[in-house]
Amino acid sequence: MFNPSPTRLCTLSVLGCTCALLCLPAPGGASPVSTASAQAVNARPGTDDMGVDIGIVKSVSALFLRPNKHPDHIVVMQPGERAILVSRTPVDGWMNVIQASSGHQGWVRASNLTVHLTDQPQSQAQLQSAPADGDSLPVLSVTNSASLPLFLHLSQLDEIQINPHETKNITIPAGVHSFNAAIANAVPLFGYNEFPSGMKYSWNFVLTAGPQHAQTQSVSPEQRARIQQLQDDVNALQAEVKALEQQISTGKAAIAQQQAQLNTDTAAVDAAKAGPAPSTQSGVDALNKQIEHKNSEAVAVKQAEDALNAQIDSYNAKLTTLKQKQQELSSIASSINAQP
Repeated sequence: MFNPSPTRLCTLSVLGCTCALLCLPAPGGASPVSTASAQAVNARPGTDDMGVDIGIVKSVSALFLRPNKHPDHIVVMQPGERAILVSRTPVDGWMNVIQASSGHQGWVRASNLTVHLTDQPQSQAQLQSAPADGDSLPVLSVTNSASLPLFLHLSQLDEIQINPHETKNITIPAGVHSFNAAIANAVPLFGYNEFPSGMKYSWNFVLTAGPQHAQTQSVSPEQRARIQQLQDDVNALQAEVKALEQQISTGKAAIAQQQAQLNTDTAAVDAAKAGPAPSTQSGVDALNKQIEHKNSEAVAVKQAEDALNAQIDSYNAKLTTLKQKQQELSSIASSINAQP
């Protein structure tokens, strides 16, 4: 039975973007409402609000793969168990939920749940990406650095299990996908992201303090302060890296256009030089102007290339620093998980 204390803190890190995951409180922290009524009732002021909608199972219920009585149900949920709502909107009387005690996602009858709606929805996960070769389908390289199985759920795909300390490369259809990552007895991490072709995403999930260690694990004030500082640094670096990626892409396109024009003008000058010499002063002046224009274009291309190279150097330096801070964040998480 899932019965965590509201004071236990779980922290999940995605590529160094640390998100605090609080273990779910006991029932009664929010005003209940039957999901079948589609009525929205928020948590009362002053109660514990974990940032997700929670459903309490009323009676023995099967968790199905799809919103129907699919022959192969996932698990059987017992009265009093918690489920986290993936969506507040029922589908033909079924609710899409995550079983809190396992992390599995499926469908349960809406009439079998009493729901506590959050008043403070958690922020969406911000994920980092990098360009891949060509226009191939987007690829997710997902690493589970936690000590428990991770269940990744993306729209249009079946549930994907990543075992502890395992990495999986997953090819997905291009487009906009909602997703969540769930670990047993921790609040899932939700997100909504566009996944265009030709991109690769490297996600590293780290659970720094799970409820199974809650009695013995501790995070010192110094560690908390360092984690927060690293988080702030990582957030800033990710924004800077993304901005530089856009600037570099724009710069390369502009240089390509400049170089194409320079090639055209150079060919014209070479053809003029190879032909008969100008017979008049005005012809000489025109050729000289043509040469000067070509030379100025060459200088402009060189200056643009130098500026682009400086941006690339800055990008590489910031990316190196970002990876170092992400690694330190993961190391802190690992040291906490390693406590007896």
